[in-house]
Amino acid sequence: MIPTRWKQVSAEEAAASPYYGFGGLLIFFYVIALILIALPVMSVFGSGEGTMRMYGPENAAVMRNGNAVRLLLLLPFLVLAPLKHRLMPAIAIACYWASLAVLLITFATANVPMGRMINVILFNAAVAIVFTLYLLFSKRVNATYRQRVPADG
Repeated sequence: MIPTRWKQVSAEEAAASPYYGFGGLLIFFYVIALILIALPVMSVFGSGEGTMRMYGPENAAVMRNGNAVRLLLLLPFLVLAPLKHRLMPAIAIACYWASLAVLLITFATANVPMGRMINVILFNAAVAIVFTLYLLFSKRVNATYRQRVPADG
């Protein structure tokens, strides 16, 4: 059951909660973020051959620049999550949705046929939706980053 009411608690009470900490499904999302960041890292810092093969030489520069922006947008979650920084959920949600927008703009600018990229778009949209819902409603995220626990127990 997803809690809809939360009770603000002290930092000590939050840390004593069984939900507190960087673990559980949060680790799963962290690993997914590391996997999703692999393509931008290879595109930006690699030789660019894979990007040219995948999108064509005429689109390689646009895709490389789009991937550089996406790389920067995914980094806040990767840095702030293990630090248990209180702004992580809000910044991660904003950055992930901005990353999805950059992906769409990059595909449109590069004239990549949408039929060819629809699976990438749908996958990233699905991850964005699930990730957002998790960051909003997770007992672990709320205890660790927002210092609140379910009001009903």
